[in-house]
Amino acid sequence: FMEIADKSILIRRKMALGDVILITPIIKKIKEILPKSSVSVSTDIHDVLKNNPYVDFILPTNTPLLGYDKVYNLDLVYERNPSEHIITSYAKFVFGEDIEEKSTQIYPLQSDEDIIEKQLKDFGIFNNNFIVFHMGVTARNRTWAKENWSKLIQNLTHTGCPIIIIGKNSDFFISGLNVFNLINKLSVQQVHCLIKRSKCFVGNDSGMLHVAGTTETPIVGIFTSAMGEYRMPYRQGVFCHNAKIVKPDLDCYGCLEKEIPPVECCGCRRGDYACVLNITPENVYNAIVSFL
Repeated sequence: FMEIADKSILIRRKMALGDVILITPIIKKIKEILPKSSVSVSTDIHDVLKNNPYVDFILPTNTPLLGYDKVYNLDLVYERNPSEHIITSYAKFVFGEDIEEKSTQIYPLQSDEDIIEKQLKDFGIFNNNFIVFHMGVTARNRTWAKENWSKLIQNLTHTGCPIIIIGKNSDFFISGLNVFNLINKLSVQQVHCLIKRSKCFVGNDSGMLHVAGTTETPIVGIFTSAMGEYRMPYRQGVFCHNAKIVKPDLDCYGCLEKEIPPVECCGCRRGDYACVLNITPENVYNAIVSFL
């Protein structure tokens, strides 16, 4: 790796949101080792890398992988190694060994902070005593039922904490007292600012959980087919710092790692998707209130 000092380096990770966030410690490490190198990143998720001081150029994914001294194509790297943390897979591919500092980064501007400040005031929220929910709708074995989210929100009513829901239009939204909707209304940078100010982030295995991982805010992550032990963030040098994994009490938990690699998704070998059903609103509620 050291032989390419002062050269041009291209890193490719096409998508998705969380996977691109998880390359940020790799980029930072490259720049620390080779400060005079030029680092370009080819991706579809440009927002994640905006304002990143370790990235020289952000390029579209149709950029030819030619004309660089070194190219690291990280597409399908961790998918070929489903039994280790995603950042570890990236690091071994680029450096030949794991790295110590695995904290991920997003760099918002002051204007992003100001937008969130105004939005909270518009909601009548004047302190940081609120919870951010992402009720992601993805594959069947990763999507917690809407009725479970609804019961969870009802159970949290007594805390008096407003709930702000983020995500995209295809994700769940549940209306209710003291529940506010910011679905599809914020940039990645602004989501970071929102979560950073909150009391707790709650979500299933998704890109938004990895945005939360770029903050110090407590995280409650719901995991089923993928193991949270290989996906939850490192913060302050510690895996799963200030975070809790909520998972099913089943032998088949984390079945993704048992598939033949490269593993991008999987169905249910049992055929009943018990992992999603096994996690109750009470399980998630108990994890949340431990942070409140």
